[in-house]
This record gives sequence, structure tokens and C-alpha cells, in this order.
Amino acid sequence: MRMIDTLAKKGDAMMANSIRARKGILRDRCRDLRKEMGTDYLRDAGDAITKHILASEAYRDAGTIFVYMSYGKEVITDGFIAQALADGKKICIPLCLPENQMEAKRYTGPEDLHSGKYGIREPREDAETVAREEIDLALIPCVACDKRCNRLGHGAGYYDRYLEGTDFVKMALCPEKMILSNVAVDALDVPMDAVVTEEGIVTRNR
Repeated sequence: MRMIDTLAKKGDAMMANSIRARKGILRDRCRDLRKEMGTDYLRDAGDAITKHILASEAYRDAGTIFVYMSYGKEVITDGFIAQALADGKKICIPLCLPENQMEAKRYTGPEDLHSGKYGIREPREDAETVAREEIDLALIPCVACDKRCNRLGHGAGYYDRYLEGTDFVKMALCPEKMILSNVAVDALDVPMDAVVTEEGIVTRNR
């Protein structure tokens, strides 16, 4: 291998390590900020975010929607899911698999759920699997985002692996308080098409 190629690889590795370190620092700071968010704020933010999504063209055009089951201080999705089902949308939710993989399972109501790892609500493994090609719109959780629609996840990479190479509309749901000026990203991070906060929808410039 040429010396210049060796140096380039070392440089890439150093840059990747630097980005990982920056993400780790950001996650720690953002998690501390999220702990300060009150129940009332999260409920009101979730209600406003739901209204923005329901009024969007992406929602109106979607037949099948992939959406996370909210947990902890994430933007609450229960109200959105209930309305989407009432509107006749096909809903699927994530099931985390070994080796940081994920698949989408059909959701028709609370009876489809059980309490998984860390108490997170999960679909049953025997539920109908929904192919990624069938999904029209995906609502994705985050730790934080920026207004260029870069998303900071929890660090395990489940969503980035699942979303890689997909064509459906991807919206990250993010409280306005967790919008940062800049989110560090690397080649494995899948950008969102939009970020939805209680203030409205910000779309990515392609």
C-alpha cells in the first residue's frame, strides 16, 4: 500500500473516532437536558407535533406508516397512532433484533404489544412483518436534531441500519428544545427528509 493511502486511512480513522467522541459528548449533554423536560411540556409538544404531521402532505399520501412506540422522554406518539388507525392507515412499529437489526411489525392496537427490554413497548415476534418497500412514511425518534435534518440517535445504530437505502419519507420527531446548531454525522448516518417540532416542519434541502 502506498504511504499516502496509509496516511489517508489513518486520517479517516482519526476523523471517525473524533466524530464518535463528539456524538458521545452531545448525547450526554442532551440526555441531561431531556431530564429537565416536564411531563406537561412533552405532552404539549407531542400534541403540536402530531397536528403538524396530520396536516402534512406526506401523511395524507401515506398508506403505510412506520412509527416508534414512545418511551421515556421521547416525543409521545400514542395520540398520532390512534388517529392514524382511525384514518385507516396501516401502522407498523419497530422490533429490535440481534446484531442491532430491526424489522417492522403490523400494529392494530394495544393488544399487539408486550413489554420488552427496559420496559419498552414492543410488538410480538409472531406479528405480521411489513416489508420496507411497503412503507410510505416513517416517524423516527431522536436524542437531538439540527435544522439541516441531521439526527442524533441513541448510538446503537438500529434505525440507521434499517433506514439505509430506503426511499420512503423520513421524519424525525424532536422537541424544539433539542434542536442544535449542528449535529455531528458520519457516513453511516441516514439524514432525515424532515424534522418535526412543536413549531412546525423543517425540510431538508436536497
